[in-house]
Amino acid sequence: GSVEDYTEKKLHENHLKQRNHELEILQHIAKSLGVSLDVKQTLHTILEQMQQIVPFVSASIFLLREGQLEFLADMGIPLEAKARIIAAAPTFATIPRLMAESADNIMLIADVAQDVDWHTVTGMEYVRSWMGIALQYQNEVIGIMNLDHNEANFYNENHVRYAKAVAGQAAIAIANARLYEQAQGEIEFREQAQNILIENLINTETLYWVLRHLFEAKKLAEVLPHVLNML
Repeated sequence: GSVEDYTEKKLHENHLKQRNHELEILQHIAKSLGVSLDVKQTLHTILEQMQQIVPFVSASIFLLREGQLEFLADMGIPLEAKARIIAAAPTFATIPRLMAESADNIMLIADVAQDVDWHTVTGMEYVRSWMGIALQYQNEVIGIMNLDHNEANFYNENHVRYAKAVAGQAAIAIANARLYEQAQGEIEFREQAQNILIENLINTETLYWVLRHLFEAKKLAEVLPHVLNML
């Protein structure tokens, strides 16, 4: 009985250590994701941090723009495959399938060779198991993260739990970066509009000055050099 008690105690201690380690990683990920407000830098950080807690051979992130998936970040995807993925991304039906088949917006394919709907991209024949995680912000899917592994049946329930935790933080970081990018674009637009308005006002004042002096001038030859300088 004492041996069994000791074994159970050690298992419980190891489990607690593992969970504490996972929590530390997730806290570190949360801090890392708040560092940059650049969208592409944020996406790259997400993949770097995800790899610490959910192993993958390759990974990618697609964001939804006007109803279509756009390939924006990856790790480990061969160059020959990347161009094909970028070209095909708008036609992908991953999100509708993921939403239909998964209540928690995470979908696993244990062995892609056994999945009739799986389409192998040339250059990515190494993929055997796949996990797709919908990136959701305020109950709206804003993108999807794909994790690929070269071993069939690689991903388990723990991987799913970790991926879901990281994806939740990632979606917030992406939304913040997008809002910042949008705000910066609006600021630049306002500055451009302001500069155009100022230029138009200056041109209007210059034109008014030219016309006034031309009309008031008794001798055109006297005022013409000044007019030409203003123009």
